[in-house]
Amino acid sequence: MKNTAFPYPGLCQTCQHARRIQSVHGSVFWLCGAHKQNPGLPKYPRLPVLHCLTHAPNEPQIMEDDE
Repeated sequence: MKNTAFPYPGLCQTCQHARRIQSVHGSVFWLCGAHKQNPGLPKYPRLPVLHCLTHAPNEPQIMEDDE
């Protein structure tokens, strides 16, 4: 039986430039938006990404209490 767990994307998971793409066949890819400004970067990097010069962390989500 095939392992259907998706690979850990590394830095892409928290990057503002990254977008998770899922094909109609169920394959998952991570698109690097920084590739548009810097074509030297891979459009679909090999996972997990452990080092990236253009990594831009997402702003943390602040949860407010319902009081």
